[in-house]
Amino acid sequence: GVLGVKRYGKKRNKKEYKEPMFHKKACILVRNLLQMKGFFLLLTLCMTMQAESFYDLSFKTIRGEEYSFEQLKGKKVLIVNTASRCGHTPQFRELEALHKKYSPNLVILGFPSNDYMQQDPGSNEEIQEFCEINYGVTFQMMEKSSVRGKKRTNPVYQWLTDKSRNGWNGKGPAWNFAKYLIDEEGRLIGFWPSKVKPDDPAILEFLDK
Repeated sequence: GVLGVKRYGKKRNKKEYKEPMFHKKACILVRNLLQMKGFFLLLTLCMTMQAESFYDLSFKTIRGEEYSFEQLKGKKVLIVNTASRCGHTPQFRELEALHKKYSPNLVILGFPSNDYMQQDPGSNEEIQEFCEINYGVTFQMMEKSSVRGKKRTNPVYQWLTDKSRNGWNGKGPAWNFAKYLIDEEGRLIGFWPSKVKPDDPAILEFLDK
């Protein structure tokens, strides 16, 4: 009788041992699947927020009119910080040539700034007149603002230089006529310093895609 009790006890313990292990593995599997699902949902959400955040921006034009970036959906956008008294100022001519060649699929936004050696001291009206008279600029010029470092009050340049918002870039303009390129889905895809001209093959490669 004693042996029978011992054998019964072993069988019972063995049976009870298998069931918790099965449930434990199943719970781990479900938890891992939920974590993976949560990860991909979070990744999708982040990508969506990133794509939408550029189009949530707005800024005033050089004429003082509100300009919503939502209208830029489906277009490439080249953003340039400009100045009227800089060695790179002749790039206005090349920017205008790009505008004429690639518009309406490409929108060029010029952001006048006096941040670098005070090379754009004029008012919005004076800057606009200078650009039109000297370079025949017809692409969209924006209101004069600060785009540099801690004094950067321009929300567009805050987005362009914040990795958590644009996805990868933390570089701000080191001088006038730095260039940022946004693709048709609102993603920042390129950054070039001042010395790289608007018609450089590296930029044209993206514009021709």
